[in-house]
Amino acid sequence: MTLISLEKQRNYYLRRYGLICKMSSYLTFCGEKECIAYSYTFNFNDSHTVITLNERKLTDGNVGINPDYRVGSVCESGGIAVKDTETGKLFWEALYINSLECELIRPLTKEEIICYKYIQKFGVYSSLAIQGK
Repeated sequence: MTLISLEKQRNYYLRRYGLICKMSSYLTFCGEKECIAYSYTFNFNDSHTVITLNERKLTDGNVGINPDYRVGSVCESGGIAVKDTETGKLFWEALYINSLECELIRPLTKEEIICYKYIQKFGVYSSLAIQGK
């Protein structure tokens, strides 16, 4: 069996869905510089859609994949994808700072799911988290 490089796997995944992805990184600080971590931004696009998602390593060691745009009219940019336990569908969930409550905003679109799964499989932190399990 021939092994395929990670780069070829990434390119094959993107081509299969007609996507282009450009990744950039930046430093993030948690609290008063107690925790310094890199966050990665993935800019996906095809001929008609632009989706920008951020991948972050959270202070508890988990990985968060967040949209870098508004997922609904009542929330700011951001949120986190959560899986409905009954249906298995992915939804964007937002945290309201004033009330510290979370609310499901809307299901991820087909394109968002493709991009989200790309980061789960090929992201910097997500792929490490999957290997550790």
